[in-house]
Amino acid sequence: MKLIVTARLQDRANTTKLTSVHIRNETLEWIENNTTGNNQATINYLLMRGIESLKEEGDGVLVDDIASVSSQIFGE
Repeated sequence: MKLIVTARLQDRANTTKLTSVHIRNETLEWIENNTTGNNQATINYLLMRGIESLKEEGDGVLVDDIASVSSQIFGE
């Protein structure tokens, strides 16, 4: 499976906010190995799909150990 992102963020001044976040190494490694194209649009797409998935579940989610979640997703 490969995610190919050719989209570009449009009207960034009015639709985005520049922010700095720490992204786990294994997450960035997955993105590097499984996607091609615009990294900003890729990360925004993955965030939106994650939010969509949580909304569909409808239950509350407690994340108290991000390393544990990472291990579950990436198998490390």
